[in-house]
Amino acid sequence: MNEAQKTAAYVGAAVLLVALTVTTRAWGPSFDAPPEEQGKPFFPQFTDFTQATSLEVWDFDAAEGAAIPFKVELKDGMWRIPSKDNYPADGKERLAKTAAAVMGLARESLRSAREEDHVAAGVVDPTAESGPLEGRGRRVTLRDGGGKVLADVILGKTVEGAENLRYVRLPGEKRVYAARGADVDPSTKFEDWIERDLLLLDVAAISTITIDKYSVDEALLRSQGVIRIHPGEKLVLGKKDGTWALADQAPDEQLAQHKVSDLTSALDGLEIVDVAPFAPERLQAAGFFPTREQGVFSNEGELLVDTTDGVRYTIRFGEVLPGEGDDATLRRWVVIDADVNEDALPRAEDGQPTVEAMKKAAERATELNERFGHWFYVISAKSYDTLRPAREALLDTGLGHDDHDDHHHDDDGHDHGPPPGNAFPPVEPPDEMQGPPVAPPGGGVTPAEPQAPTPVEPQAPPPAEPQAPPPRDDGPMPPAPGDDQEAPPPEDDPFGDE
Repeated sequence: MNEAQKTAAYVGAAVLLVALTVTTRAWGPSFDAPPEEQGKPFFPQFTDFTQATSLEVWDFDAAEGAAIPFKVELKDGMWRIPSKDNYPADGKERLAKTAAAVMGLARESLRSAREEDHVAAGVVDPTAESGPLEGRGRRVTLRDGGGKVLADVILGKTVEGAENLRYVRLPGEKRVYAARGADVDPSTKFEDWIERDLLLLDVAAISTITIDKYSVDEALLRSQGVIRIHPGEKLVLGKKDGTWALADQAPDEQLAQHKVSDLTSALDGLEIVDVAPFAPERLQAAGFFPTREQGVFSNEGELLVDTTDGVRYTIRFGEVLPGEGDDATLRRWVVIDADVNEDALPRAEDGQPTVEAMKKAAERATELNERFGHWFYVISAKSYDTLRPAREALLDTGLGHDDHDDHHHDDDGHDHGPPPGNAFPPVEPPDEMQGPPVAPPGGGVTPAEPQAPTPVEPQAPPPAEPQAPPPRDDGPMPPAPGDDQEAPPPEDDPFGDE
């Protein structure tokens, strides 16, 4: 090899090494930010987190290949979630925490000024209509009451080997910084922004629980437009001196107290999975059937909870609906209302409930109905099963077992109609506000309202006639559909795309 060839070889090797260095360079070498930026906040004008009256978070759904927005905002003095029909949000504390964390974001070091490094840092804008799908971050925008942007930032991955550092980028800029505030991670889950305790129930105040597992003959309802009730197992549990007993408990039977505790704990921890705004024309589609004279019947029965302060909760179990996302578990519609149970109130000398106790119970029932009355709620299948234990399962006799016999399955012989979808089936509202007639199980006479069995000690108040949800201005209640009814145009899906 002559000198010219050697020189050419050395030059070629040098070029190759440079190329390798460029192509294998780890992105974002750490170096200090310019002196004027070091330690400075990203949003110096945002100094009071109470200025924030709305929070919008954009996440990216890789499976759908689309950005998913979530927003909480202050409306009419109450925090609400616009994407869930302005359902009340328990957002004040969470938003304040998020706003304070974003306000405190400060530049620690400049990690990259190259757009190519955005994927590795996880700071690609999730709302970008083009560009790589990988490395999408979470974009957080805070605004004040006038709509002015207080902060707008893309949160990326946490910095490996560093405490409380994460990569961040301002939208529209290429620079990627390592910033203090790795705890800034606002949730985009509906359930994280609401009061998940559905009933707001004081478990210690529960005096009686009535579980009525009747069901509605849906086939007859569809074919003849009348409601037939199929009686099911009915349990009345009462508490006296801290001990629970069944109203019809035999002398040789013993109730497993810890199993009743499981039931009361399930009531206390009953959580909201989803919601849809209440509308009378959607009652039947969700599995609730108003009648002309006997109140409302539910597709899968109901549960009554009486408390020592004279308030009665009625939880009505409706139709099933499919799970969402990765959760394939069936869920269930419920509606809830509250009223006053005068039998549980303390008495005056004339034998009537005291004025003070009656007033307090009425105020509490009104408060609860204001919370419950505007919504259809969705609970998990697990919650539904836990709230409907079999009698045998509550006894401490070794005979307890999972009660699956009274649950609806595809092959259980119960006609459910069309498979459940992710929306209410369409229902045409009638001119008059009345439901279908009620047919007795054997035909002939309209059945009397189901009553609780006569309780043994401890005494349980007889369940009141099921009440319809409080009056609303959403329109008239629908009749039962008949054979000759044609399907009306589809309605908006309460869980559909906004």
